[in-house]
Amino acid sequence: MEHRWGRRIPTDLPIRLQVARGQLFSGRIRNVSVTGAFVETRHALPLLSLVHVALVPSQPEDEPPQRVAAWVVRHCPNGIGLEWCDLSGQARERILRWERESGGATASKATIRADAHR
Repeated sequence: MEHRWGRRIPTDLPIRLQVARGQLFSGRIRNVSVTGAFVETRHALPLLSLVHVALVPSQPEDEPPQRVAAWVVRHCPNGIGLEWCDLSGQARERILRWERESGGATASKATIRADAHR
């Protein structure tokens, strides 16, 4: 049985993954929590690869996306599991913003902060 700290929120957010060598891959965050995310992608990245996740802007004139660093911790046939490297206040706010942008969010900041400290 797996034990996760964060409550998973279903999402459908287009993203770009940047790996250490500067390569960019596309994907979609299918669920997100304060501790990580599941990314649907056709690109199998090695376990423990460091990646930077950025939302794809919905409009070309949108401000450049902010990135969150993560480690690849799981492989699945249709994607990868990520664990966020940084759970600082700024990174947590970015993740919460992504969750709100997905439109399907039900968790409050208080819930996610409480989950982060379990």
